[in-house]
Amino acid sequence: VAANPTAGTVAVTSPEGNSLAVIDAASGDVVATRALVEVCGLAPDGTGFIASTGAGEIVEDNGARRSEPDYVWDNHMLRIAEPA
Repeated sequence: VAANPTAGTVAVTSPEGNSLAVIDAASGDVVATRALVEVCGLAPDGTGFIASTGAGEIVEDNGARRSEPDYVWDNHMLRIAEPA
């Protein structure tokens, strides 16, 4: 589970269900879903979220993917912003 205060959303993942859902915090409405294999780690990123999968992928909100096959990810992720 991760919150994005900038966007007013909360995202949840289900690694066993291969699912990610984004929920509007004010209304409770599901505003987006995505199927990703073993998706688990989440962190806010701009107005969206970045996610990691057990298959070693890092997936951005816009769908861009980076593969890191030598790594596996668990449910912990923290976005560290670059200094301005």
